[in-house]
Amino acid sequence: MAGSTTCSPGCSVSRSSNRDPGRPTSAAESPAEATVERALQVVELIPPGRVVSYGDIAELTGSSPRRVGTIMAARGSEVAWWRVTNAAGRMPPHLVAEARRRWREESTPVRPDGDSCRMSAARADLVALAAELG
Repeated sequence: MAGSTTCSPGCSVSRSSNRDPGRPTSAAESPAEATVERALQVVELIPPGRVVSYGDIAELTGSSPRRVGTIMAARGSEVAWWRVTNAAGRMPPHLVAEARRRWREESTPVRPDGDSCRMSAARADLVALAAELG
């Protein structure tokens, strides 16, 4: 895929997406798919230069951090995946180099080593995200 970076076998990282970010979940979707769509919707709302943790998304969606991690592993390439970290501001090792590049582009606050975000300065406003989710 032109303009994309491979993050791991079977995972293509790209900013473009076939998703309609404004599309509400339909009644025909399973609860599991509704959770996936809701989690991805949260990621789409994170402003450039800001991050949230898997736990933050779990709180906003009524899921678990582990489930959010699974969603991001499977479908994160559809959204700005580099804006989602663990609670310490870290990424899976195989994604650090690409995340670092994206954080630099977006002026995301990072630790001196550049390999993780400073969550105290980089975390998105969770109240605002919740309000946008509705």
